[in-house]
Amino acid sequence: MSEKIKAIKDFLFENILEVASVYGSDKAKEEIGTFALNQALEVGGGMALDLVSNSIPAIGPAIANFKTNKRITNTEKLLSELNDRHEELSQLFQRQTENNKKILDNIFGMIFEKTANMWQEEKIKYIVTGYSQLLKLENPSFDVAYLYFDTLDKLTVLDISALKLSYQASTLEDIGGHNNYEELLTTFDINIDQYIAIRENLNRLGLMENDYDNKLVKDIKNLQIAIDDIRSSTESVIKVLSGARNAKIKSLSNKSKVRLQAKDKLKISKFGRDFIRFFIENNSSN
Repeated sequence: MSEKIKAIKDFLFENILEVASVYGSDKAKEEIGTFALNQALEVGGGMALDLVSNSIPAIGPAIANFKTNKRITNTEKLLSELNDRHEELSQLFQRQTENNKKILDNIFGMIFEKTANMWQEEKIKYIVTGYSQLLKLENPSFDVAYLYFDTLDKLTVLDISALKLSYQASTLEDIGGHNNYEELLTTFDINIDQYIAIRENLNRLGLMENDYDNKLVKDIKNLQIAIDDIRSSTESVIKVLSGARNAKIKSLSNKSKVRLQAKDKLKISKFGRDFIRFFIENNSSN
């Protein structure tokens, strides 16, 4: 089995995928153990520890050990997720042009490093789903991919759950999220103020938007129409009272009745919807 892993291929993604396929079986784990992980870390590159921490007596080695264990745990999780979708991902990658493979390989190198340093391993499944989406594109872009994965890197599992809730409320699609915000508060043991703070953070990242500005423009337009309607009616009354010939009072229309719609309310943005569709698989389509 180790010989299979040692056969270095042209692209980083192919190498990691090969390691994942071998490391996927329990027997292989017993047989090759740490070797597969070391191979994955070596091929991935950029996994070196911060050696400065080792200069701090006692604390330095503890930090280094913590980082090492965390990176190994994350890498194991990534290998597991890749192994579960090995055939699908391999076929998608092989269908790409050589130029696209180079772009996709650079993207995988970037997300491999982000995965190794990720604090919550629960997000790794989203990374694999997102990369599978990239493998389906005719013109993958490193810059666009970086935007999505860097944004994911800034979110917690709680943030993602709150965004999924807003997505489901907006689209009525089943993506395996919470049914309402009360359920989310209970699951994560947070209060409403903390939930509001989470949504405001999502707004700062562009994943949500304030509906106030869009509604305000419409309100101002409707107010102007109402004012013009009232002015026209008032002028007709003045003409009648002044005795103008053939003058008639113009009744107010429904346009003069305005109900202001603008409210300070956050909703998921287009980027937020695209973000969810990129990283979260739609359960209703399964």
